[in-house]
Amino acid sequence: MKNELDKLYQTQILNEAKHPFHFEKRSDLHFNERAYNPLCGDRFDLYFNIEEEKITDFFFDGFGCTISKAATSFMIRQIEGQFTKKALEIVTLFIEAIENTGEIRDESLKVFEKTENFKGRIDCILLSWKTMQQLLEKN
Repeated sequence: MKNELDKLYQTQILNEAKHPFHFEKRSDLHFNERAYNPLCGDRFDLYFNIEEEKITDFFFDGFGCTISKAATSFMIRQIEGQFTKKALEIVTLFIEAIENTGEIRDESLKVFEKTENFKGRIDCILLSWKTMQQLLEKN
């Protein structure tokens, strides 16, 4: 089991953190939200547009541990191009699955499913997801 977890970590999480999706500071976009964990110092700025209730041009930059960076990148892959209502549903289902050790339906996110493998790192996984959930609930 340990070897399986190591392989999964190496192939999916480390790769996503090394080559994150849309990792770029973008001051030209309308929305800029900061995901910040004062306990560990992880901080990511989320940049995006919402046009006709659809999330477009989603980017991020900042710094944090491998898990929080990868989780942010995975989140952007999931919700860029989605209508805000659908994006909120995706984000909420993922947060609920992580917090309640439930099943994650999307194959690309299953790397985070077994939360017992991430003891003490749940906040890392959910940092940007919870920030985005709060923003989407306001709109």
